[in-house]
Amino acid sequence: MNKKIVFLRGINVSGQKKILMKELKVLLESGWFSEVVTYIQSGNLVVSSDHSLKETENLVHQIIKDHYAFDVDILAVTPDYLKQVLGDCPFPEENLKEGERLYFTFLGDLPSEDRKAKLDSFKSDVDEIILSRKVVYIHIRGSYGNTLFSNNFIESKLKVSATTRNLETVKKMIALAGG
Repeated sequence: MNKKIVFLRGINVSGQKKILMKELKVLLESGWFSEVVTYIQSGNLVVSSDHSLKETENLVHQIIKDHYAFDVDILAVTPDYLKQVLGDCPFPEENLKEGERLYFTFLGDLPSEDRKAKLDSFKSDVDEIILSRKVVYIHIRGSYGNTLFSNNFIESKLKVSATTRNLETVKKMIALAGG
């Protein structure tokens, strides 16, 4: 069985799309996945299965839709992919100053070239972004709550589904997957 890291987009935010991770773990382990591990309530999972990444996304989506009656965007990646994303980060962690943070916006699909150009046209005097394949690396010098480069902003400019995680969560998910 292969481990996969699964991110759910937009759950348990301001009381919207409420999913208890303990309950979801039981649902996922009811015949589809094994060794399900959850991390915090914002939709971070490690699952073991022989399903492909796409099959994993589709199964988790359908299980949530059937049980909770709402749609949630799902992104499944391998632990090696997440390690590569971390290793390719253009903003080295050791260069972060106090109060600065790194965020990673994972894209469900590759954006078109004109959409990439649209995102690149936005600049901030405070924060920086770099789009590389299916990840937007975000260097936040203030608060994520105040950045121009929120998940919704990136989705609206690139016209693709996306989900954002901070550096600590990315590192924790790699560790939980045995990386």
